[in-house]
Amino acid sequence: MYPAGSVDEITELVSETNSDVLEAHLGGQVLQSADIPFGAGEIIGVVVALIILTIVFRSLLPALIPIVTAIVGVGVSMLALVALSAGIDIPSVTTALGAMLGLAVGIDYALFILSRHRDQLSQGDDVHESIGKALATSGSAVIFAGMTVIIALVGLFITGIPFLTVMGVAAAATVALSVVVALTMLPAIMGILGERLRPRRIRRLMAENDGALPAPDPQATPPRSIGRTWVRLVTKVPALTILIVVVGVGALAIPIKDLELALPDLGTEPQGTAARDTYDVVAEEFGPGYNGPLLVTADIINTTDPLGVVDELESDVAALDDVRRDPDGDPQPGSRYGCGGRHPRGRAHRSVHQGPGGGAARQRRGLGA
Repeated sequence: MYPAGSVDEITELVSETNSDVLEAHLGGQVLQSADIPFGAGEIIGVVVALIILTIVFRSLLPALIPIVTAIVGVGVSMLALVALSAGIDIPSVTTALGAMLGLAVGIDYALFILSRHRDQLSQGDDVHESIGKALATSGSAVIFAGMTVIIALVGLFITGIPFLTVMGVAAAATVALSVVVALTMLPAIMGILGERLRPRRIRRLMAENDGALPAPDPQATPPRSIGRTWVRLVTKVPALTILIVVVGVGALAIPIKDLELALPDLGTEPQGTAARDTYDVVAEEFGPGYNGPLLVTADIINTTDPLGVVDELESDVAALDDVRRDPDGDPQPGSRYGCGGRHPRGRAHRSVHQGPGGGAARQRRGLGA
């Protein structure tokens, strides 16, 4: 841990050091952003979701409800994560994963129940009776779907990697909270809004018939709808539909072959921040690989020739393509592990130090102790 305000003090010192002859940059993981990621991208996503829901429901009021419940669930879960971080080490990417999953499942689960409630209101059901039926039917589907996601996330325990375990548990807790919000807060909102969630056309019909829908005409042709037309279209030739879906999904998956996975580092920080500027300067001056050192460790406790083991490991690593050797040191007596660093090869450069005679001597390279 470092004292509060130390980063500001160091930043000020670095700023004062800048001059016409010296350009100073401050970097390091201490500058990496750990803020809850809810910026322009998330806001745009929420707005797009609101527009789509408004089109589906043909009304703004019911479209707002899933957005509100999802944001409430994410907000509470993020506050809980921030509170827990006072005593537990929580990776900064955990908040990103939690916010992303919370918004997705929060909107989805609320939509399950609200859509069923609106359908029942369209059939003339009483508001409170419809809320109970929606919870008994779609609510059980929400619980099942939530449990499936929670089990999958908690399954990250299997990896045995502590920070992945923390991420999985935190994300699972966010999903669980979204389920709770959908089963508690959502019904309360539906009860408060009452008849306003019933489609206007149905409200007018019920008002004209003393609060009840008129009996449907058995001879009348069912009204055509987009949903009914779509179902008829995709089920007319099922084999063709399956083929189109498989080919389409396969085409969308083509970019996966060029996907490069990595954990976020200072290179993922926003442009213009001190951490990102330093990262870019180091990559420009020392080569792209200098920001990605590789730490190599070897258990040498069970060998009678630790130096030979380390030398052999050094030779094997140095023989790899695009690997540049770094300064080394031999394992210390009594040490169990041999440890060394390697950088992916970037722009070639040479490190030197002053020799005993005052001349520049080439620095010895290899595995460090």
